[in-house]
Amino acid sequence: MSVAQAISRDMRHHVGGLLTALLCLTPVALLSLGSFHDPLWFWPALLWMILLAPAMDRLIPEAPEPVTGEGPDSGLTLTAVLALVLFPLMAMAVWVLANMAFGLQWIVTFFAFGLILGQVGMVAAHDLIHRRHRWAVWLGKAYFTLCAFGHHASAHKLIHHVHVATPRDPNTPAKGRTIYGFVPETWWRSFLRAWHAESWRRGYGFPTPFAFYIGGALAFALAAFLWQGLAGLVVWVLLAFYAASQMLGADYVQHYGLHRRKRPDGKWEPVTPAHSWDTPGAFTAVMMFNAGRHADHHAHPYRAYPALRDRPTAPVHPFSVAAMVVIALIPPLWRRLVHPRLDAFEAATQPG
Repeated sequence: MSVAQAISRDMRHHVGGLLTALLCLTPVALLSLGSFHDPLWFWPALLWMILLAPAMDRLIPEAPEPVTGEGPDSGLTLTAVLALVLFPLMAMAVWVLANMAFGLQWIVTFFAFGLILGQVGMVAAHDLIHRRHRWAVWLGKAYFTLCAFGHHASAHKLIHHVHVATPRDPNTPAKGRTIYGFVPETWWRSFLRAWHAESWRRGYGFPTPFAFYIGGALAFALAAFLWQGLAGLVVWVLLAFYAASQMLGADYVQHYGLHRRKRPDGKWEPVTPAHSWDTPGAFTAVMMFNAGRHADHHAHPYRAYPALRDRPTAPVHPFSVAAMVVIALIPPLWRRLVHPRLDAFEAATQPG
């Protein structure tokens, strides 16, 4: 094993520990310095997310053996703390951006805050809604609601995990679908599907969770407006949409073009690792709660993220989730990079 692979192994073993906290809270600290001291600190916060993480992923190769251990509390305490930190961070972002003149510095600041709220916050909330502790599930729902995305907590578990890689799942993009059409349509379709699913569970009454999702989002919007006026409301809406878009972008990358086959009895084949893309990246794995091991997550939805492992039978993208989302923003490049891999994978897994 090389030195770099050993470092990768050690990083994997510390997912859910102090290393994750360090990597996630460093940009939060930089954003705080930018807010209360000098706006120039927003630049390193942005560069941390868009340059450092991808560069480290390329420098540190994947560990050759899977990690099967978990931390003392399966990373739950850390995930909850990070999610709680991001509530005041959203308030800080609204305050700073609502009082900053629009220009290059405003754009840098917006994306610096938005990437943390999306890449760290959304993934943390996703982990929380899969926990077996009721308080953790509600904390995840609250964070999604902070970003006007509360319905995702219902849609993800009741629709996506059940119908993934079938036409019944709004979060599985068909081959050839661009991310630009996928994100807004999926937001709305998943809202409707989640509403119907929750309503059916309650005898077609008003789906109680949606009182929290909608009421909570309206409360956050009102708070932004009362605190920073119309500018504050607009900033909150933009940040919420950007954070939610990153979550939907991850779904686009992790399920693009994959589909389950129908069996002779008309039912869909069971979910397997072949129905989710895995992504590499030792550095971003620590920072994004092992999001790259998505196939194992679908195989074991309640498995804590420190214990997620690589699945050899899953298709694998060449770059991390975040990097692949950026590539998806350039559809010709996306098709050139992904379609040959998808075609080869489908040919290799064709029955018979």
